Amino acid sequence: MKKIKKYCRNWIKILDPRFLSVFTLVGILFCVSAAGSAQQIGRQYVTLDLKGVTLSVLFEEMMKQTDYRFFFNDAQEKNVKEVSISVKHVRVDSVLNQVFKNSRYTYRIIGTQVAIVDKPVQLPAYSGGYPFSISGDIRSVPS
Repeated sequence: MKKIKKYCRNWIKILDPRFLSVFTLVGILFCVSAAGSAQQIGRQYVTLDLKGVTLSVLFEEMMKQTDYRFFFNDAQEKNVKEVSISVKHVRVDSVLNQVFKNSRYTYRIIGTQVAIVDKPVQLPAYSGGYPFSISGDIRSVPS
């Protein structure tokens, strides 16, 4: 008889409205998160056929087809040559890799925002030696 009462008490704890509301809330949050991720994945492909356009025109066209927003300044747009690209159903990061392949710029994607940034400067590897040589005589000074 005691075992049955213990068993019933455990079920009563599970059916407690506070427990059920927390469990339901967690389930809803997982569903909303999964739906948001699926929606973002579905809108990251573009189809483009552009010839001799500026970065502004390229990014406007990409914003029409995706949820991404692009951030860059006028100097960056002037330093990048005119862009010509023709792709069908290609990921946004692949398009950006092609655009900035031979450029001094790269990009960073944070959520649905794309920032155009300078490529990091790569310094030559340290060879282990000193870049200069020191020569001379060592003499002791009388005290």
